[in-house]
Parts: sequence; C-alpha cells; structure tokens
Amino acid sequence: MMKVGRLSGATKGGRQVSSAHLQKVDGTFLPPSPPPKVGGFTLLEKVYDGSISTVFKARQDRLGRLVALKLLAEVPPPADVILERFNRAAYVIAQTVHSNLPVLYESGTADGYHYAALEFVAGQSAQEMVYQRGRLSERRATYIGWQAARALAALHDKGIIHRNVKPKNILVDASGKVCLVGLGLAKCDAACFSRHLDARTIGTPHFMAPEMIRGNCTDPRSDLYSLGATLYALVTGRPPFDQGAPAAVMAKHLYEAPPRLKSLQPELTPEFVELVEQLLVKDPARRLGSAREASERLERLAQRFARERAEGWPASGPEPSLRKRTFMGPLALWAGAALLTLAAGAILCGMALWRLTGSTEVPALAPAVAPEADSLERTAFEELTRREAVFAAQPRVGLDAWQDYLQRHPDASAERRCLAHMQIERLRERLRRAPSHGDAARDLDF
Repeated sequence: MMKVGRLSGATKGGRQVSSAHLQKVDGTFLPPSPPPKVGGFTLLEKVYDGSISTVFKARQDRLGRLVALKLLAEVPPPADVILERFNRAAYVIAQTVHSNLPVLYESGTADGYHYAALEFVAGQSAQEMVYQRGRLSERRATYIGWQAARALAALHDKGIIHRNVKPKNILVDASGKVCLVGLGLAKCDAACFSRHLDARTIGTPHFMAPEMIRGNCTDPRSDLYSLGATLYALVTGRPPFDQGAPAAVMAKHLYEAPPRLKSLQPELTPEFVELVEQLLVKDPARRLGSAREASERLERLAQRFARERAEGWPASGPEPSLRKRTFMGPLALWAGAALLTLAAGAILCGMALWRLTGSTEVPALAPAVAPEADSLERTAFEELTRREAVFAAQPRVGLDAWQDYLQRHPDASAERRCLAHMQIERLRERLRRAPSHGDAARDLDF
C-alpha cells in the first residue's frame, strides 16, 4: 500500500530550505515541485523529465531571453553520483564551444535547486522526426549525421566522450540547426571529477557499442558506433536491434550482425551504406578512425545531395535513389524532345497535305490541356506532398490519396506521375511492414 504524506519545515545542514513541503511516497521523500521562479529565471513549461534532472523552458529575467533550465533539487539530497553527473555535464558544455553543442549561460544553486541555464533549442529531436515520418530521407539523415559528427569531433578534441549518442539527444530547430545534447553520461579526464563514475556500464542499450556493454574502457570510437546506430535508425525507422528486453538487445550488439541496410532500403547510396557499416563494426580497432573522418565523408555526401536538390528534386520525404534520379532526368528530356518532334512533324505533314489537296479547311490540331486543368493538377500534387507526415502515420490514407490523384489526373507530367508511383510503392512497403513492427518502435527509447 502506497503511503503519501507531507513533511513541513525540512532542513538541510541546519538551515531552512525554501521549498517548504516534501512529498513522502513509500517512505521516500521526493523533491518538491519547483516554484515559479528559481534564481533569476521564470519557469514557463516543463520540457523534459530525465532520470537525473528536469528541464524547463524558462525566461532569464535580467536579459529577457529564453533558456533551457536544468534543475536538480537539493532536498532530498541527491546521491553523490547524480550530483557529480549534473555538474560534469555543465563542465563539459562550458569547455567545448561549438555551433552544434548547446551554450552554457550560467550554473549555480538557488532556491533549493542546483541549476544550469543552457541555450534553448526551439525544435524537435531526431527521434520525434522519425516518429512523425516513419523514417527520414537519406538526404536529411546525412545532414543530421554530419552535424552530429562535427559536435563529436569537437568533444573528442577536448578528451570528452559523449557515451549517449542517439536520435533522442539530437535536436533540430526550424532553421535546420542541429544541436547534440544529453551530456549527462559524458566521460572526461578532468582532475576535478572522480573516476568511479566511468566504471559502470551505462548508456541506452539500442545504441551502445559492444565495448561499452562489456564494461571495457571506452574511447571516442564508442561514440562512432552509436553514431552509426543512430544513422541506421534515421533511415530505417528502427535501431539496428529493436526486439527483446534490454539484455537481449545488448547481447545482439555483442554477437549478431544487424539486418543489412540495402535489404531494408535498397535506394540508399553505396557511400552512405558503406559508412554506416564501417561505423557499426564491433571491433573498435577495425571501426572508422575518427569523428572528423565521419564528418568529412558525410559532408561530401550532403553537398552532393544539395547539388541534386538545386536541380529540382523534392526537398522533403524519402527521395528516389541516386541511380533513379540521374536516370529519370535525361529520360524525361528525351521523351519531351521526342514528343515535340512528333508534334512538329504532324503539323508539317498536315500543312503539306492541305496545300496539295487545295482544301480551304484548316486541319484541326489535338486540343491542348486547358491551363485550368494543369493548375488543378499541380495544386493537387503539391497538397499531397505537404501531407507527407500525415501519410507516414496513416499509410492506407496516403495510398488511397495518391492512387486517386493518378486516376483523376492522367495528363499529369511524366515526372510527377513517376514521383506519385514512388510514393505509392513506399506506402505499400510501409503497410507490408506494419504487422511485424506496428507502433512498437514508438515505445523504444531512441
């Protein structure tokens, strides 16, 4: 039976704590709800409730800016390991200034709380993006992975190992800026921190490197394995191993090879597949050498995708493979040129026949597609493209909508009809996979 009570006038070290009431559940005193203000910050809304601290969206009153305020209650006193992890995360962020890492504005203790005020990223995590879309396009995943690898390279240059790289700890704002967070488990060699924090096996099972699971000494290459597992999850919608209890998942990381990317997503480019496979090598000595090398390779691939996007291919959703992109463009041009040639030939033949027969009747030409009809077709196509996130969650609705588009607009351009067929095939594949996976992937902590 759960016992709930209140304890008033709690003290710590002989002084009265400003948070007057503690809740008692099963004999354990829980931290109080924070007051509307902590130090010079006004709390606006809870953003994240983690195992170590709670993160609030807050306003720094003196400067009027939004911050992400991490709070850890002083009462009941946090365990030494929790407080040290809280302080270590703030220290790591302060030591590494990089555009893909959050900025630490201030840290300290006030009103019964340890706090750290960080840059507020107004966006969503890569995990949430996967939940909304089913999976990310190779182009999007490459860009996010490139930015995360840049952050890891900056941390590794400072002798810091992240140890918890996963989609949930990668934030993307509306402008496309990527921020790597979740540094509460980071390992650093600073003299001000004890080594006992690094002795335990810690991390998220779905993204842990084999050497971390064994409890061996970790180095920057452990982060590279987690980065490979993250890229795998972004483009497939699931981690390399996603079935079974945490212990079973960790055993698979140790002894089994994940399903091959090409078998799950045949349209992925060879460069992307090769990089992910090199990151997921179980032996650290044979794994990719550094985060900087991973960043450079992802950057080259991202720049190539950017050039292809500038040539007019869709910017959102899972794009067609590189082979299809490079083939369909010339094919459409040749088909268009052939149609124009045939039309011109028909007109010339008709004019010649008219002159030879002396007829005063001008031969009728095939009626052109009405501008209104073309406009309606284009509008319908753009509307379906904008509803991509909805169709990812409801593939049956999307399948019906795209099939209806093809029936209603048989005169649509060859390129748009081709893209519509690709969308239909992706939705069919998603429906085929639904019985085995369903929404179970949403419950995974990635």
